[in-house]
Amino acid sequence: MLFRSDALDLCLRGIDCMVAAVDAKQLEEPALALAYDNLSKMYAEEGQEERSRTYAEMATRAEAANLRR
Repeated sequence: MLFRSDALDLCLRGIDCMVAAVDAKQLEEPALALAYDNLSKMYAEEGQEERSRTYAEMATRAEAANLRR
């Protein structure tokens, strides 16, 4: 059975891979928006409001990268 902490860890590892792909120019930054938003919601569910806000802001910045192109 997958537990919440496992889901958080898996999501963070996936984001690390996505960030590496963005850095390598293999993925565009706006693709991170959904992953960051999901992580924000997961942290909110855990009651970790500061982390939730941090990832919500990161999602907004990643989405805004669409506008900078």
